[in-house]
Formats: sequence, C-alpha cells, structure tokens
Amino acid sequence: MNDRREIVNHSEIIALMALSRLAGIGDKRRARLLGAFGSARAALERPVSEWARVLGLSTALLENARDGLDLQSAQKRWETFETRGGTAVLLHEPDCWDLLSRLDPRPPLLFVLGDPELLSRAVCVAIVGTRRPSRSWVATARRIASELAARGFCVVSGMASGIDTAAHSGALYMGGRTIAVLGSGVDVATFSRRFDSRTSGFGET
Repeated sequence: MNDRREIVNHSEIIALMALSRLAGIGDKRRARLLGAFGSARAALERPVSEWARVLGLSTALLENARDGLDLQSAQKRWETFETRGGTAVLLHEPDCWDLLSRLDPRPPLLFVLGDPELLSRAVCVAIVGTRRPSRSWVATARRIASELAARGFCVVSGMASGIDTAAHSGALYMGGRTIAVLGSGVDVATFSRRFDSRTSGFGET
C-alpha cells in the first residue's frame, strides 16, 4: 500500500468513527449517507441541507446531530488502537471479505487485531454454542475444531467461554488459524481466556 492510500484510508477510518458516534445516525442512515456521497469524508464535507435531502429529516434535527461531531476524539481513539497493533478494513475496498460486503446495511468498517488477510484468503468454518456446555460437548467441539484446522480450515467463533473457547483452542492446538468475531469493540476484553497471535479478532464500528 502506498503512502497516499494509507493517508486516504486513515482519514476515511477516522471520518467513519466520528460519523458512527453521531446521535440519531444509526446503521441504516449511515449507509444511506455513504451511498449518496461515496465516503464518510465526503459526507462530512456536505452541508446539512444535503443530509436532510438524503435522509428525509429536518435540518434542525441534523444540525443538532452534527454539533456532536468530534474528529479529534476519533483521531485519538484510532491512534490508541494502532499503538495496540490494531488495524481496520474498509468494506468498500476491493480486498474486503465478499460475504460481508453483501450485508444490508453492511458494516462500513471492521477493526482488526491479528492478521487481516484471513478475511480474504482463508476458507472458514464457524463453530459456536453454549457458554455452559457439558465436558463431553467441550471435548467434541475441540476435536471438531482440531480436525478442521488439520485440514487447513480457519475456525471462526465468538471467543466466549464454553464452546467458543473450545473451538478456538482446538484449532490452535493443531497449529491452525482462528478468527474471533466479537460483539464488542475489538479492544474490549469481554472474555477470560487469552489466545496467541494466530487468533485474529474482528469487531465492527
């Protein structure tokens, strides 16, 4: 990736982070703005009157929402995340994960800890289940994950306790790769177990 594209991408990531924090602008309205203007950066440069036309909302309501725009805070949060080894994937880019790009509305941005290349090159199988499984079910989930990893599959789960943990650990035991799709921010530790660098975590904006 060249320096110019990195700068453009970083500014778009920050714009998306700021846009996602605006009151009253949820997933569907954000998707409509991105569809109308092409990018978060372009949307934030347009006047409130154009937002009102696209969203069918009053300019007064949208002016109140835009008053909460804080690009500086978004910049600081992004820089903090980068210092932890994080990166992000813009889902309108050509190298995004095709299945995710088909969602409606799709998440415009995924935060990643680990190897983002797993999004596009891995053949994945998901294993999920209860947080309170029996010992036999834990053993079964770990065995299935291990066998899949041994055959080159990437095991996907949610990094919760129980079956999810068994799935991740089974894949890692065989030297495989695994993806954790998190329901929180990717930098928020909502799980009790730690996994090594072969586990890539993905979280939405």
